[in-house]
Amino acid sequence: MGRPRGCRVNTSDTIEELAKALAIAQASMGPALKGAKNPHFRSSYADLSSVVEAIREPFTSNGLAWVQAPSLDPDTGLVTVATRIVHSSGQWVEASVSAMPGRGGKADLSPQAVGSAVTYLRRYGLQALAGVPSADDDGEAAMGRGRPERRPAASTPKYTKINSKPQPAPDTRWSDKERARFCARLGELGLEYEAVAEFCQAKGRPRPSVMGEDRRKQLLTYLEGAADIVAGLQESDG
Repeated sequence: MGRPRGCRVNTSDTIEELAKALAIAQASMGPALKGAKNPHFRSSYADLSSVVEAIREPFTSNGLAWVQAPSLDPDTGLVTVATRIVHSSGQWVEASVSAMPGRGGKADLSPQAVGSAVTYLRRYGLQALAGVPSADDDGEAAMGRGRPERRPAASTPKYTKINSKPQPAPDTRWSDKERARFCARLGELGLEYEAVAEFCQAKGRPRPSVMGEDRRKQLLTYLEGAADIVAGLQESDG
């Protein structure tokens, strides 16, 4: 799926009552819990139901509701979901987000791919417009929640064979200029180098720094056409 594309925010003529109610609701919102699993890089993320659970009670208590409408442009292959937050006064705020299902810049308009894109964009749009943060796994662990206490590993005797698997080559192949150019492209996707490098290793591929230039270009092309992977990598950074 291609990278999400955002649109400008639209509002009703006045939003005073909406803004007041939304501010109160956001003050009582908890984060969307990362309960869903992403198998691509063995991490968790907040799915749509977690976002809905985070906002339902604060919204209802303050006269707020939301509606979402998906649409498909068969000419461009773009799936769009418009999200509107409405207040009991009739005031509203709305924004849309779009993405093209498929990989490598080629649209996949099968029902399954379009449905997956709609679900992803509903979560992406509602979480952004409502201002819902995702729970930080590391932060939860630091506060004594979410992860069991880790016990230190027992020391390994010197005569024990630890691991015969070849270790990845050191990051020595590319120049500073090549690294800066590659990391700049990752920055445009909202990604950090280490997150991408760890993703490559988890998939049994070399780190980008020891890839050839052509292979790095192929990796960037793949990431640009895989919004689900990019979103998961961004969440694993957060």
